[in-house]
Amino acid sequence: MIEPGPGTVKLETDRLILRRFTMDDAYDMYANWAGDDEVTRFLVWPTHAGLDVSREVIDGWLKDYECPGQYIWCLEFKGDHQAIGSLGVVGRNPETGAAWEIGYCLSRAFWGQGLMSEALTAVVRFLFDQAGAGILEARIDKRNLKSESVLTKCGFKFNRVDVGGGLNNLGRYDAQIYRIEKPSNAAS
Repeated sequence: MIEPGPGTVKLETDRLILRRFTMDDAYDMYANWAGDDEVTRFLVWPTHAGLDVSREVIDGWLKDYECPGQYIWCLEFKGDHQAIGSLGVVGRNPETGAAWEIGYCLSRAFWGQGLMSEALTAVVRFLFDQAGAGILEARIDKRNLKSESVLTKCGFKFNRVDVGGGLNNLGRYDAQIYRIEKPSNAAS
């Protein structure tokens, strides 16, 4: 758990509603991203084998929402109100203690449209301005160029390599760590 704070609150961008998951999102989750081997290729959790796995994951998140300081958003596309991805704080860096680690995934049908950058920008602003985060990090496989592009568009800078420190669906990899710090003029 991160530190107590407002938890997952509803955020809105031009094209997205970022909100808590509900069990009604299980089908979209499975069909749009969690059941797609191409989407989960660089992720640390395996492709969902069926709708029941997506339901179990969401059930766990629903329980997590009861605790302060849990941050996991469902990305709802305003165009048709389907769930198209997820974005959340997945942990703290044990080396720094101050860095919150971000994770995200998006339906392949929505890749290349700037939606994840739009969502991540809103979440970064929220985490700095309202949740008390000081440093945010993301850990990616260097082969994941799309994720690298999202991070750099959102102001994250390459920080370091954790040699052999990553394990995803392709196996062990050298994790590239990207970082963004709260601007000194941001709200406290």
